[in-house]
Amino acid sequence: MSVGIYVLAAGQSTRFGAPKLDAMCAARPLGAWIIAAIEAAGLAPGTIIVPPSTPRFALEAERSGWTLAINADAERGLSTSLARAIGHAEDAAHDAAAIFLADMPLITAAHVRTIAAAGQPDRPVATLYPGGTLGVPARLPRALFAALTGGGADVGAAALLAAQPTLRAITGDTDLHDVDSPEDLAQAEAMLIERRSRREIARTDFGLIARAARG
Repeated sequence: MSVGIYVLAAGQSTRFGAPKLDAMCAARPLGAWIIAAIEAAGLAPGTIIVPPSTPRFALEAERSGWTLAINADAERGLSTSLARAIGHAEDAAHDAAAIFLADMPLITAAHVRTIAAAGQPDRPVATLYPGGTLGVPARLPRALFAALTGGGADVGAAALLAAQPTLRAITGDTDLHDVDSPEDLAQAEAMLIERRSRREIARTDFGLIARAARG
């Protein structure tokens, strides 16, 4: 059974004021962070849903094996990108589609693995947000494809997932920061730098402990 990996990257960046996915965030284009997390999770490159004017980060990902699928209706909203991803998953005969957003740079490889690989592909998986809202990242099984290829998918997907008796809901803690404005970008960058610093400190502490144990 196969799970297709899809990154939605065709947003209009209206609240950001300029195309945001190529904006630098902690020394990496914003959109490249989720690509890196998916690759760090050990998953093969998937498909990026892009607008007709393709972001540079997506063109770079294409050179490393990702497929680009153009959403010619991107200006009509997120629902059209979700429908494009689901249509692509149907054509590829995937048993499920794992959906990620390109403007969520703090999503970790562990979160990605859980979404893509938890349980059987015919079981839906969604991220539980503070306040109890369900959303992406999410894994949508083939049984839900038909209900998600029409208009209004961005409104109906959460309700559709909540109605599934076999749904697995996972928490993302501080990973669920999406970037809609320059202020969000600055906050994400600060959080990524802090995360990197914590990991470097942890590696240093582990190295000191290991050397002390050997000595």
